[in-house]
Amino acid sequence: MCRPPLALAALPVLAACLTLSPVVAIAGEGTEAVLAPVSTWEASIDGSLCRMERRFGSEAQPHLMIVEQNGPGAAVGLALAGPSLQGLVPDKGVALSFAKDQPGIEGPASIEPNRQFGAVAILRGVRLFSAPAGGEAGGPPKERARIDLAAAERVEQVSLSQGPTKVTFATGPLGDAAQVLNQCTAQVLRTWGLDPEVQYGVQPPPLAKDQAGLVKEVHKAYPRSAARALRQGVLDVVLVTDAAGVATNCKLMVTTSYADLDASMCQTLMKQRFEPARGADGQPVASFWRTRITLRVG
Repeated sequence: MCRPPLALAALPVLAACLTLSPVVAIAGEGTEAVLAPVSTWEASIDGSLCRMERRFGSEAQPHLMIVEQNGPGAAVGLALAGPSLQGLVPDKGVALSFAKDQPGIEGPASIEPNRQFGAVAILRGVRLFSAPAGGEAGGPPKERARIDLAAAERVEQVSLSQGPTKVTFATGPLGDAAQVLNQCTAQVLRTWGLDPEVQYGVQPPPLAKDQAGLVKEVHKAYPRSAARALRQGVLDVVLVTDAAGVATNCKLMVTTSYADLDASMCQTLMKQRFEPARGADGQPVASFWRTRITLRVG
C-alpha cells in the first residue's frame, strides 16, 4: 500500500508511489547501528523531482532513507533520518561508504534535528562509489544524465560515520531504485524536448563561450532594489540549448522565491552563447546546461 510521503526538513513533500521488491535484512554487532529495511522502496514524483524512500529499523526506532534527483544527472541527494543519527555533530564532515570493506568518502552534510525522526543528515551531489566485482575501489560513474546502474547494483549498504558514531542502512543493491529514478528523469528530459538516449551519449556537454563574461553579467543582473531589500537566495538553473548552442528555454529547478530575482537571472542566462553539446557521433546536438547561483548581499 502507498503511504503519504514524509516531511523532512529542507525536503519537499511529494505524491504518488510505486513499490519495489524488498532486500534481505541483516543484523549488526558491537556499537555500530545496523538497520534492516522494514518496508519496500516507494517512488514519488513531483514535476522534475524524483524520489525513492524506504523505512528501516523498527516501529520503536523508526529510520528513513530518501534517495532523490531534481532533474537528470549522475548524482543523487541522500537524506538519512532516525534516532541513531542524533550522535552526529552539525557543521562537521561525515564519511559515506557503500560497501562493507570500503573506506568512507569524506564530505559535508547538513545535520539537523527532526521532530518525527530525531535527526536527519542531508547529503547533496552524491555519486555512487562501490566495490566492483574485482574487489577494488570504484570511482564515480561516467554518466552525466543518469545514474550508473552498474555502480548502483554493486552497492551493499549505505553507511554514515563521524568519529565514534556509525550508522549503516542495510540497503543491499540499489539497482532497482536507481532504475526507477532513471526512468523518471528520462521523462523529465522528454518534457524539455530532449531525447534521453541522445543525452546519455553526450560528450562534451554545452560549454559557455565566455565564462568570465557570464559571471560579470550575472553580477550586473542582480537588481539593486533586491540588494537594498536584502533579498538573497540560491538558484539552480537549467538552460536547454539547441544544436547551434543557443539557449531556447530556462528551467528553474530551485528558485529564490523572489520573482524579480528569478526572472532577471533567467533573462541574463538566456542571452549567453554556448559551444554546442556533441552526441556520441561527434555531431552537435540539442542538450542542457546546468548551474547553481548563490545570490548574497555583502
